[in-house]
This record gives sequence, structure tokens and C-alpha cells, in this order.
Amino acid sequence: MESRISNPITRRRFVAGAAAFATIGMIRTPARAAAQFTFKVGYPLPQGHPQHIRMTEAAAKILAATNGRMQLQLFPNSELGSDDSSVAQLRSGAMEMYVGSDGVLSTVVADAAIEGVGFAFKSQPQALAAIDGPLGDVVRKQMVAKGIYPFSKCWVNGFRQIVTSTKPIKTVDDLAGLKVRTPGAKLYVDMFRTLGASPTPVNVADVYSGLQTKIIDAVEVPMAIIEASKWYEPTKFLSITNHIWGNLFVVVNADAWKSLPPDIQSVLNREINAAGMLERGDMLNADVALRAKLQSQGLTVNDVPDIAPFRAKLKPFYTDMKSTFSPEAWALLEKTTGKLT
Repeated sequence: MESRISNPITRRRFVAGAAAFATIGMIRTPARAAAQFTFKVGYPLPQGHPQHIRMTEAAAKILAATNGRMQLQLFPNSELGSDDSSVAQLRSGAMEMYVGSDGVLSTVVADAAIEGVGFAFKSQPQALAAIDGPLGDVVRKQMVAKGIYPFSKCWVNGFRQIVTSTKPIKTVDDLAGLKVRTPGAKLYVDMFRTLGASPTPVNVADVYSGLQTKIIDAVEVPMAIIEASKWYEPTKFLSITNHIWGNLFVVVNADAWKSLPPDIQSVLNREINAAGMLERGDMLNADVALRAKLQSQGLTVNDVPDIAPFRAKLKPFYTDMKSTFSPEAWALLEKTTGKLT
């Protein structure tokens, strides 16, 4: 039966009420405000690398700890440009934050590359003791003088190995004439040239196609990068040389760093350094598993039985490097490694 009670809500009152309800809903569930500070973070390593994974975790923690005020926008795999371009962008402020190897940053601070002197360190703990200690302090002080703020704990790139498409590297003579992709920094180029190879700097993003088209015969990188970048596909041999140990400096444009309030600086220092310590563990534990994995993916793996001939051939290189780095840095290096010259 139809109700005889009339509806007291007129159309006008209904529309007004609906508008008020919508307004209440908007107040209760506001759209997320844009971050007060946003840093672009560029680096050459791909998304599958532990460095990117840990940086992604750190970015989430920083966003939460600052209540959304500080956001890191991550650009892996050289998305913002080559190594040299990224360093230029960092210095100009076009990119606020960068994660780069010692060799790349040596174009700004020469002593940054000192840990990459060939066959210097015998283990990762030995290398980290030097970089966390006085030797690293010298490099970080020089970075600050060049307008770059370095976080106190470096991340790890690991020992570098040689993956080739032509032949395994078992003796120093196997490097003769080999077109090896290296970073463009003097240390890498000069070392491989002294060993008899033909160093060929190629941007990280172009390595895969360079191996396919035979522009390069080999790449010298840590195993994690070989696996993450799938460079095992266009190559055949992995030679465990441990020829260079390298870290990853996480650095910020100094003006951008100074623009941050102290509380946000504190959060960044805490979370970036904590993530770096986790990444160190990732890299230290990864080598055994990666060796087996790369072998299962088709690479023939061999250990270099004797590095003495490599070091003997590098004597002119060591002499040149001693004159390249500051006397203070070289003395601190040899305090850890023993005499190289």
C-alpha cells in the first residue's frame, strides 16, 4: 500500500545534503600531498641488482620516516644518461643524487679510484676496512671540497671478473689483443692496456648489443652485474680473476644536500647507510651462488691459477698509479695491502 506520509526532503535540500556529504568525504580522505623535497637518484646498475633492490627499500623507509616530505625517484640502468653524463648532472644539480663506482667518480676526485688498483686487495673485508677507515676519509674529504656530499658508508660493487665470448682467461697472455669493455676512467683503461688487452669503453646500456655485434669480446665486471644484465647470454666463458675490487659511492649534490632540513638529513644518513650495510652482505654472500647460477646458465667457469704474472706485468702501471694519486692516499693504500711498487 502506498504510504500517505509525504517525503519532507525537497530536491533542493537533497542536492545541498549530497554536496555537504561529498565535502565531508573529501576532508576525511584527502589526496596525498606532493613531497616537499624530491631527489632524482641515477645509477648504471639494473633493477635486478642488490644495489637497486636495497635502494628501493631505503626510498620507501625515507618516505615513511619523513611523513611523505622526502621522496627519492630512482632511475636505474643509466636511464638518465651515461656515467659521465650522470656525474655532470650531479655536479650541476640536474640530478640530486648518484650511485657510482670509484672509477667513474675519479673524473672529479682522482683519489676515489685508488681502491681499484689492480690486484691490490685480497678480500672484501680487507678492502672495506680501508674504505671505512682513513683511506676512505681522505676521499670523502676531497669530494666535499668538490661540491659533493658522500654518505659515510660505501656500498659494494664487489670483485670484478672477466666474461668473454671468445676464450677463457687463464694466463696473462690470454688478454693479448682482447677487446675488453671497461669504464672510461684512466685506471681501468691503463691497467688493461698494460696487461696487453685492447680496452674499449662502452656505456653499460650498450654492452649486450656490443657483445652480440663483436664490438667487444669481453666485459670485466662483478658477477652480480653479469647475471642481472643477462650478459651470460652473448658470452661463453667466465674467468674468476678478482682483478679489481670496487665500491659504490652514494653521493648528493652539496647544494641539494644543504637545502634539506637537519631532520631529513638525519633520516637520509640513517637509512642510506643502513641499506648500504645490507647490500654489502648481499654482495658478500652472492658470489658462491652466482658462480653456480652462471654456470647453469651456460657459462664455462674457470679460476685463474696464478696471479703473480699479472702483477709482474703491471709493475709499470703501479709506478704510474703511485704518481697519479696523492702521496697520502697511496701511503694509506699500501698500509693495508703491502707494497705494490
